[in-house]
Amino acid sequence: MKTMTRNEAVATRRRLLAGLPVEERTLAIAGTRTRLVEGGSGTPIVLLHGQGGSAVAWTTVLPRFLERHRVVVPDLPGLGESIITDMEIGSSAVVSWLDELISKTCDTPPMIVGLSLGGTIAAHFAIDRFDACRSVVLVDTGSLGPFRPDPRVLPALVRVSVRPTQRNIERLFRHTSADLDAVKRQFEPAEWQDFIGYGMERNAAPTVKSANRQMLRKLGTKQIPDEDLERIECPVALVWGRHDKIMNVTIAEEASRKFGWPLHVIDDCGHAASWDQPDRFVDIVETLAVD
Repeated sequence: MKTMTRNEAVATRRRLLAGLPVEERTLAIAGTRTRLVEGGSGTPIVLLHGQGGSAVAWTTVLPRFLERHRVVVPDLPGLGESIITDMEIGSSAVVSWLDELISKTCDTPPMIVGLSLGGTIAAHFAIDRFDACRSVVLVDTGSLGPFRPDPRVLPALVRVSVRPTQRNIERLFRHTSADLDAVKRQFEPAEWQDFIGYGMERNAAPTVKSANRQMLRKLGTKQIPDEDLERIECPVALVWGRHDKIMNVTIAEEASRKFGWPLHVIDDCGHAASWDQPDRFVDIVETLAVD
């Protein structure tokens, strides 16, 4: 597959979101031009995607969340269609970014659901601004323990960062998903090609490559000290794939033991529960969203 042009990628993103009752807009937030997807009504939920991703990574679960919630799905700073204009990436910067995002999009404190890198950002936010979120769900999240992925995953991660081709992206997904073939069956063939093609175009962009590297170095691989995590006062829950090769489930088990956070382990699931087991994932999050 050839890398898309910028115009082709923008059109592809529109196709991936077509049919969903959502709108897109761009907001000036904390030194970024943040692109976000939003829709629905009810208790607000903010969904934060992972490393190298964008809001379209949540399309497998968006329809069900939109049935009962106001859903806000931003592209993280520098990733997807969000552009960094005056931000020095770090924990305090992303906390300020998320704080302003919430104040501009949510009438009441939301539940924040963060996957992988998005979970790292959600955890930092809960430490400093637990009063601004209703609860936090950390999904296969980095920074809760040492960053020690399965050695077989590292070469795939490096290949994608250097050359985000279809082959390299799908090779990485073979490691991060429990069953990539089952994941692909959730998409129409053309839709899957659109998803991969959009990811190729975005991850090949120099600005996105730079943001990815900084996010990983300054946030994703940095363990948050236990004494900081102990400061969180809002409800926290952990959702983890039993077969996660990037953040082993033992990290979640240890965090659950230390901090008393309930842990929900999903079988037949790798690093992205919203992909491997979308219905089970939504069911769990919905139980946590109940007052």
